[in-house]
Amino acid sequence: MNYNNWYQIIKKHLGNYKKEVLKINENGTFRNKEYSHIIPKELGSKNYLRSSFEKLVLKKHPDWYHMNSSQTVCVNFFAVLDNNELSKLMSAILNREILVKQAEFEYTPVKNSSNYDYYIQDINGNNYYFEIKYSESTIDKKSKASDKSDAYEKYYKNDVKSNPIFKNITENDFMTNHFQAYRNMVKGKGDDYSIFITMRSNEGTYNELKSALEDLRVKDAHNTILLYWENLINDVMELFKDKAELVSYYKEFKDKYIPSFIEG
Repeated sequence: MNYNNWYQIIKKHLGNYKKEVLKINENGTFRNKEYSHIIPKELGSKNYLRSSFEKLVLKKHPDWYHMNSSQTVCVNFFAVLDNNELSKLMSAILNREILVKQAEFEYTPVKNSSNYDYYIQDINGNNYYFEIKYSESTIDKKSKASDKSDAYEKYYKNDVKSNPIFKNITENDFMTNHFQAYRNMVKGKGDDYSIFITMRSNEGTYNELKSALEDLRVKDAHNTILLYWENLINDVMELFKDKAELVSYYKEFKDKYIPSFIEG
């Protein structure tokens, strides 16, 4: 299925959810046009599966109240988990024991540099950087920095030079060919990991991530992990099957974001 058809189905699914589950009949607007998958901004808090989640993000994306907002997907997925539950999830993802010390949404390690949708640090000081996607048509290939060379020197060069999987990547490759993918992947080295979550059925983001990995021209990029919502949501429900409240919660998440015909 091509991206445009897939995206129309996702929007229809979200629009139906808005009406049937949230009981919101009004459409939200984007660039002065109405859309059924957008919640009116004044009702935007209903985009969170729990009202308390709205307070967890200090800097909301401009379109956080759109039902396909990746930032809000991210919050809805992770915010329900405490550190012990996050430890269990991360241990399952990496197949080794991880004990989570802290977690943060919209993490910015260096002022004015790129931020990360979600960030976890374990008790050993190892770092896990998450890039979250849902219905985007692609992942930005070019940096939006007005002076790309200056941004590269300030924020990325040291990571590029110290990460062996980037040995074949030039400044131009990094800043203009696969920027958003690479600025995350470059953090994956040593015991630190770059983790992407997107829809497997979304050809736009799926193909860009695969292309970015292929263009590194290395045999092993094991510190970069690609996960897919269609599979992850089923895996997490199985992982927490002994916690009925969490299973019920993630059933809500699945009903909202994963149309039944594209389940993993």
